Amino acid sequence: MSVEKKEIILEVSGLNLHPDAPALDFSLKRGEALTFIGGNGTGKSRLLAALIGQADCGGFVAINGHDVNSPSERMHALAKVGILFQESGLLRDLDVESNISLPARVRGWPTGDDAVKEAELLLGLSGCDYARYSFASEISSGESKRIALARCLSGGSEVLLLDEPVAGLSSEHREAVLDLLSTLRTEGVISGLVIFTDDKIVASRLSDTFIPLRREGTVFGIPGRLTQLPRDPTPVP
Repeated sequence: MSVEKKEIILEVSGLNLHPDAPALDFSLKRGEALTFIGGNGTGKSRLLAALIGQADCGGFVAINGHDVNSPSERMHALAKVGILFQESGLLRDLDVESNISLPARVRGWPTGDDAVKEAELLLGLSGCDYARYSFASEISSGESKRIALARCLSGGSEVLLLDEPVAGLSSEHREAVLDLLSTLRTEGVISGLVIFTDDKIVASRLSDTFIPLRREGTVFGIPGRLTQLPRDPTPVP
């Protein structure tokens, strides 16, 4: 295997979001951030589901060299992947600390004192350590989003897949989430980031490149060319 190949942490080829749409081929290298940008109905959520083996779009998807669509390899492929859906998905009957620690408990690592230390670190990163013992049903939507983002990192996640990470947030909470994501990248906490959004400001703040997704009639998920992200992104045609 070449050095170039070793640097690829997400590899996708021949993925079809729609039978009439061109196949998607792309990769994510260590240290990169990639945004799929498009409006409602362009296939963003379906693409996210395909990347984690929850939607059958054909083709090949591998994370850290493991085939996501192979039942025997999927667990290994997703072992270090943190996923944030548009809804935070926090369990309302658990407190904040338990929500953050849930992926670690499922993965079986870290344990004991290491698990406590990780939870404390992630609470600090989220900026919500004051809400440690509050139930998820008692906190605001902005706090929920930041805590869900912190939960993505639990158990050693290195690659984040984020669906509309700041949608519906106030400007204050939006900035807090964007700052947190920027910090995670610059400090090397995560090795790869894939974002699905219709927000061009988010793309410009967080990504190196973007792939536009378009809808034309009943055909969705038609990719534009891979584009170097401009400083002030223009609307996607």
